[in-house]
Amino acid sequence: NTTLGTDTTNTVTLNKATLTVTGTVSPSKTYDGTTSATITGGTLNGVQGSDVVTLTQSGVYSSAAAGSGISITMSNSVSGTNVSTNYQLTQPVVTGSISRAALGVSAEATYASSTSVTPSSATLTGLVAADSAATVTNLVLSNANVGSGLYATGLTLSNGAQANYVLNSASNTTLGTDTTNTVTLNKATLTVTGTVSPSKTYDGTTSATITGGTLNGVQGSDVVTLTQSGVYSSAAAGSGISITMSNSVSGTNVSTNYLL
Repeated sequence: NTTLGTDTTNTVTLNKATLTVTGTVSPSKTYDGTTSATITGGTLNGVQGSDVVTLTQSGVYSSAAAGSGISITMSNSVSGTNVSTNYQLTQPVVTGSISRAALGVSAEATYASSTSVTPSSATLTGLVAADSAATVTNLVLSNANVGSGLYATGLTLSNGAQANYVLNSASNTTLGTDTTNTVTLNKATLTVTGTVSPSKTYDGTTSATITGGTLNGVQGSDVVTLTQSGVYSSAAAGSGISITMSNSVSGTNVSTNYLL
């Protein structure tokens, strides 16, 4: 009788028993671009009497990005005879970690007087499915100068996922692996514009005075000096005579990093 306050009242409210889970192992995995998590190790507490209650553990990372202390959204469930009627389950608080995935890179770029360059081409090995369309928009090189044994110490991906990957910390020219790390840095091209067409009175020689040229293509703060020179292809009087140019450039590492 649920009528309260009478001598015939007889009613009892029976609340569900609470189940908790302890000992869940903090999950860990290598970055795969998904939030999937493998949940293990939990023990169910609060089962009453001889009830048989089965715990099924599941959960997902709150973020797919690499990192530590990532919260896990738990969705454990319990099953058994009358379990849903008689029990309520409290989800445990769990955090996990995702380590960075190895990424191989083979790239080509042009000297830019900086360790930061925009690649003309780049091949990546080890991208996960979620990042398969990503391209390399920037490379950080082990050395700014043209030479052998160059490799990338960092890169930027077009989708911003670069923090989820780790590059080999040394040069590795074996292609097609997730430890590949090699960069071919080509010399920058210098051009000369505005050279004044030379003229002189016939003197029986091919000597020519070359002036007016402006050097183009110098990178960054490099100091490159242009020395202009050339000779007529013929000593005879005439017009439209081709000039055999022999300009040269000089400066610190100019011969290493530039072609004229």
